Amino acid sequence: MTTVENVIPENKFEHISINLNGYGDKEVQIHEVEARLTSQRDSIERLNREIREMRDNVRSALHKFDKKTDKVELDLEDVNSILEDIGANKILFTWSATVTYTVTITGIEADSESEAERKALNAVDCRVDEEKCGEDAQVDNEEYEATDVEEEDN
Repeated sequence: MTTVENVIPENKFEHISINLNGYGDKEVQIHEVEARLTSQRDSIERLNREIREMRDNVRSALHKFDKKTDKVELDLEDVNSILEDIGANKILFTWSATVTYTVTITGIEADSESEAERKALNAVDCRVDEEKCGEDAQVDNEEYEATDVEEEDN
């Protein structure tokens, strides 16, 4: 049996129509509806608090204006803070970096110095962690050089 209850919760909620479908026990129905409404009310109240806090943060940041010119001067850190507060992506720029790193590979099995050098260079693989640098980050102009290839003392 399907019944429709019109429920008007407190705290300025709009009219809500709830379809109570397939419940055998009306007391269980009411408690479950009350629990759902309480959960929704709590979520809405939390979101309202967050929105008020965001609004206050934006207003506070934008209050930095020159009274003579009525212009607001914000640096990138302020703008990104505002954007982050409202759940928007920060303003980012694309950068490039030349990174030099040195590794020593030991235990290379080879019959000559040139073979050891070739194996060492083939073993080196430079990868970029996209989570740390961004999804468009890539390695360009890979250059590897083997220096000081020496036979190890056994």
